[in-house]
Amino acid sequence: MFKGELQPDGVSLIAGPCSIDPENVHQIYQMADIRIRNKKGDWVPALAGARIVGLKSRTEFNATGDGMGIDFQILDGFITNKNIGETPPSVLMAKEFIKETGMGTAAEVMIPEAQMYYYEQNLSKGKFFPWTPAVSALGWPARQIGITAARNDWTVGLKNPKWLGQSLDDIEKGKCQTMSSMEKTWRGLANFASSAGAEIAFVHRGVDIDGKGKMRNALVHEIVRSLARTAPQTGRYFDPSHSYGPDMQDCIVAETIRTMKMRVNGDNGPYLYTGILVEVGDSTTDTKQHISVSDLQNLAREISQFRPFIVPKSHYLM
Repeated sequence: MFKGELQPDGVSLIAGPCSIDPENVHQIYQMADIRIRNKKGDWVPALAGARIVGLKSRTEFNATGDGMGIDFQILDGFITNKNIGETPPSVLMAKEFIKETGMGTAAEVMIPEAQMYYYEQNLSKGKFFPWTPAVSALGWPARQIGITAARNDWTVGLKNPKWLGQSLDDIEKGKCQTMSSMEKTWRGLANFASSAGAEIAFVHRGVDIDGKGKMRNALVHEIVRSLARTAPQTGRYFDPSHSYGPDMQDCIVAETIRTMKMRVNGDNGPYLYTGILVEVGDSTTDTKQHISVSDLQNLAREISQFRPFIVPKSHYLM
């Protein structure tokens, strides 16, 4: 959700590779060209923005930079030497994408003091969606991101922590009397990020827990419902790539369509998720949990049959 774009029943679609590089950057432009028919019969873009991720969160540090993203050398130099160097390549790619399409961009932010500086120097107001990684659930980095986001009319995406803290079965069946540690931490992140006035959106990417079966991370829709009931004006994104993962790659399109039909209160009321953050195309990292560009087009076409896509202000519409 880019600031001010939350609409009744609308879906904000953000798509792109796990990590960007010169070999796959052309694919985000292919995604930007996807059109669907709106209720008026006009052909409009499906995409609200593109994933352009230049630095990857990883469980273990790799000093060679392999698998760490194309911005690794510059950003690692920033935090080790405290020197502002050249602009990271992914930031320049994002700047160019916004200029060429009028759409927004989105990226995971691990080092706020470095990455947010470069984003603020280069990206347009209201056209960026930075999100926090699930591997880090500390509030202070979220506040750092929120301070810069508030100055630039950017919405901050908050991914849920990896842990749950209660039985998956009990939560899904409504048997728990107390709030799970995941929900407490997620809400806490929202408090930190919004403390400077930034708009926020929750991003659900599932949890690594017993009972997840073949899924990479088990989905806990009931917690998202709890957030929706107490903060109905806050965006809620569904991340199918990190939920279904490589073992259920073939299920991503169908399950995302099904999930976009879910509502906060059974069959009535607002839709549970206001957006989708999905990995698409080819990448040097995690490609096996991506869908193809043609899959994305099919996904958009199917969802447009029952929900409108949020159309970015773009010269594509001229």
